[in-house]
Amino acid sequence: MLSLDKMEFATRSQLQALHNLSSKRNASRVLHNMKEYLNVKRLDENIYSLNAIGRKVIGSKKKPPQLNHMIYHTLLRNDAYIYFDAPTEWEVEKGFDVEIVENQNGISMKKMKYVRPDVIFKVKGQFHFLEVDHKSRMQSNYDKIRLYSQILPSFIKSFHIPKIVFVTTKSRKEKLIQLGKEFGMDIIVLTKEAIY
Repeated sequence: MLSLDKMEFATRSQLQALHNLSSKRNASRVLHNMKEYLNVKRLDENIYSLNAIGRKVIGSKKKPPQLNHMIYHTLLRNDAYIYFDAPTEWEVEKGFDVEIVENQNGISMKKMKYVRPDVIFKVKGQFHFLEVDHKSRMQSNYDKIRLYSQILPSFIKSFHIPKIVFVTTKSRKEKLIQLGKEFGMDIIVLTKEAIY
């Protein structure tokens, strides 16, 4: 139940992978036994979230998740969570300001840039910024990668440079890799197929 609270909602296969529930049958049995604590919605497969009783049992202070247009975005984010071995430090939609230096007409100017990755997490002490690209316009991805290329030098002063990770569809992978190269960045691009 704590996993569902952290991930908002998850598919049966995600919960099966996360908790090593061996077979599909076993995972379905475990989830069936928890039915009084869960909401279930059928899309491509069953999607589970905690109901009011489940949230109360674990003492969750979160609002109930809404199954809306962001569902695939959240499920891709959960795929990354599982892929990176369920990091304990996993902060969703946490923004922060970074000071950068821009040169305009030969004059160096300090500016603040606001950055809000879909998730900030750590793996073995290494910061990662995760971006989920399900249906974003490529211009939006271009702007994100350009922003990361501007802010990453600022991290050298305070700690190591974070890795930039995109989770996307198979058809968009190469475009994102090329955008990274355009800005001299070696970004990690994962697809759902690569995760499972």
